[in-house]
Amino acid sequence: MHYSAAIQYFEREGHPTVPRQHVEAITLGGESEDQAQRSVELPA
Repeated sequence: MHYSAAIQYFEREGHPTVPRQHVEAITLGGESEDQAQRSVELPA
């Protein structure tokens, strides 16, 4: 999960330096019709 958050942050911001208090929200699940998506917040 943290790797996904790091990739998402890097793609959006263009650099890998995440501020200490930053919280990145990622979406998990939803790959199939019977699986619900959920949002997860990960602290840096």
